[in-house]
Formats: sequence, structure tokens, C-alpha cells
Amino acid sequence: MKTSVALDSVEICQSLEFKPFNLNDISFLYEFFNRYPSRSCDYSIGGIYLWLDLFKYKYAFYADTLFLMGYDGGIPFFYRPVGVLSKEDGYDLIIDYCHTNHMFPRIISEQCVDADIDIEGLSDCDYKREWMEYVYPIEKFIGFPGRKMEKKRNHLNYFVNNYQNFKIIPLSEKYFELIKEFTDGFEDSHIANKSLIYETNEALNAIKEFSKYPFIGFAIKIGDKIAGYTYGEVIGDTLFAHVEKGDCQIRGIYQALSSFLCKYAKSKFPELKYVNREDDMGLDYLRQSKMSYHPSCFILKRCEQI
Repeated sequence: MKTSVALDSVEICQSLEFKPFNLNDISFLYEFFNRYPSRSCDYSIGGIYLWLDLFKYKYAFYADTLFLMGYDGGIPFFYRPVGVLSKEDGYDLIIDYCHTNHMFPRIISEQCVDADIDIEGLSDCDYKREWMEYVYPIEKFIGFPGRKMEKKRNHLNYFVNNYQNFKIIPLSEKYFELIKEFTDGFEDSHIANKSLIYETNEALNAIKEFSKYPFIGFAIKIGDKIAGYTYGEVIGDTLFAHVEKGDCQIRGIYQALSSFLCKYAKSKFPELKYVNREDDMGLDYLRQSKMSYHPSCFILKRCEQI
């Protein structure tokens, strides 16, 4: 179907059919997301699979267009359809599905805005604060050049110069118990938060079957212990940094994790321009950290009825 063809001119025998995700869908979805790349992590493998159990994600595929559906507190919502169909035709299909299944058609819409915007001046109606994503030029994380990044660069240099025995190791079953031991300690050292606890557990679970995901990443080992680990994925011109866990007692560990990942990704995918470090889950300390790296833009998201 061409984008210009209106749905009312096409015979539709039934409503969209949504089904749960499984690991066998990953290769198809990854290829599809790269055909229609977005800088929002909602359209990435990690953005879906690491949050699958929390939001009960499902998908439907019609006319070479992908439809994503989830549940927030038991209330269904949909993402903007991605693919051949126009926005209007895709929304018509969602409205038809909701009418058939007695649902309100609620859409998560996103908008990329310059980081200079006064986000504090926006109301809750303008976006959902804890869903806001932080996007940066990837070069900013390769060595942290420039005056604004001087403190980050100093932390990175301190780590490299003072932990010369560190090793970068792959995320694999071989090191799973060491990574699990670190992750348990990481969880204990942070304030309990539903989203953070869930994300930490899922970040660890994905390592059990890491080879099935299109992720790139590593752990940093100092002595006989893990000091931190990170992984993400590349779609289009954007690296999505899905997971980053470090021992806060080790100065420079977070700068090392983020810089090493970006440097490796850029060497493997020269076309990369941006790194999306995703949202802050509504946690003040994560917000302060992400802002301290001076994002170039934000992806604002809100849930609205269509």
C-alpha cells in the first residue's frame, strides 16, 4: 500500500492483531528499525525488550507498518506507527482497533527540542517528565573534549592513570556470576525505586542471552571484581546507551564506561552522530548527571488521546 492511499479506499477485513514479543522477533525488528530509524529509544530493541514485562508490550504488523502497544498501570497506550503507512492512516487503524476492543485511543507522541529550551517552564501537559530522553553529539563522549567537559575529562584521565590494571571483558555467561555479584551490590547501594529495581534486574537478565541481542558492550574488571558494565545498540546514526552501571567509589568509572562505549561504537559504525542516553526515570541524581554532560537536545514525550 502506498502512503497516499486512504484507508477508507482499502478493504480491511479485520482489526489489527497484536501479539506478544519473543526473542525470535529480534532480528526482524532490528532490521525494521534500521529501515525506519528514530532517535527515540522507544523504537529500539533495548527500549522494548528491557521493559517488556513492565509495560506488557505487544506488536502488530500491517501494510509494512509496525504498531506498538503497551500498558501503563493496566491502561493501554500505543506508539506512533512506523513504516509505510502515513500517520493519519496508522492512527485510523489504531482508532478502529480501540473501538472494536472498547479502549480509549491513547498515543505516545514525541518531539525533539533543542536543549536550550526552558523545560522547567513547560507544564505536565507538555510532556511526561520521567520519559524525557537526553541526546548528545557522540564526539562529546570520545575523550570529553572542550572546556565544558573539562571535569569529565579529568575524571576519565584519573581512572586511566590510577587503575592501570583494569581490564575490559566481554559480557558473556563466562563472567555472569561476577557481573551478578556486582549488580546485587549496585542495587543495594542505591535508593529503592520501582523503575530502577526493574531496570537493574532486566539489565542483568539480558546478559544471560546477550548473543541474541544486537547489543554492543563490555564490563570493566579491576583485580578480581567488576567495577562496572555498559551496553547499547546502534540504529541509524544514533547509539542508544541502554545500560550503564558503575561503582561510585571508583573515580572516573562512569566516564570510562561512557567514553569507551562511544569510542568503540564510533570505530565500528563511522556514520554515528549521536548518543541517546535515554531518560532519568524521574530520579533527581540521574537527571543532574545527564544534564552535566550538556545534551544538545531532548526528546519530549506525552500521552494524548486521538
